[in-house]
Amino acid sequence: MMNDIKIDQKRINAKGNFTQNINIGTADTQLLEKTQIYDCLKLFLDDDVPKDNTDTSVPPAKLNSKLIFNHAIKFINIFKNHYLDIVTLSNVIETDFSNDGNLIISDLRDQFFDMVPEEDYNPNTGEIISINNGYDILKKLHENICMRIYKDPRFDSKNLTIEIVSKFVYAFLGYGVEICQILLNPNKLSGESNDIS
Repeated sequence: MMNDIKIDQKRINAKGNFTQNINIGTADTQLLEKTQIYDCLKLFLDDDVPKDNTDTSVPPAKLNSKLIFNHAIKFINIFKNHYLDIVTLSNVIETDFSNDGNLIISDLRDQFFDMVPEEDYNPNTGEIISINNGYDILKKLHENICMRIYKDPRFDSKNLTIEIVSKFVYAFLGYGVEICQILLNPNKLSGESNDIS
């Protein structure tokens, strides 16, 4: 049974090894299919997004630690519930979107930067120095990305239901947090400031 599965520091993605410390709960709901993830990513992808500027010099923190550090504790259970979808989404991005993966992540980062309140930025350097309510930021990102997909003229509600899109966006946000592209990485502290990568 899936409620006995534990994953700890074993998943590998295109960015390299990263650590994980969530236990998968019971999976009574249907998992996302690769084609559904592919369709959602195609609707999310914007060709005019600038190139990604990922910094892989600092190892990512464990997902739970990162969510606690960013005041988004409720998302521990949300991402636990969608963990297998996060793994599948990671594989789809790595294999089917290898050329556009940086654009997808860069677009997500831009939306994250826009959601972070002004008071969480260092006014002198523009760096994000704290996240005082990561839960609200992730909820707003979830809503905005869902709406972006729903409003896309290519969106077909026969193939992608509202529930499927919502599951996709939770998995997409979990992937973004996992690979240190949204929220602060508590492992990367430089002086008085933090960075998300």
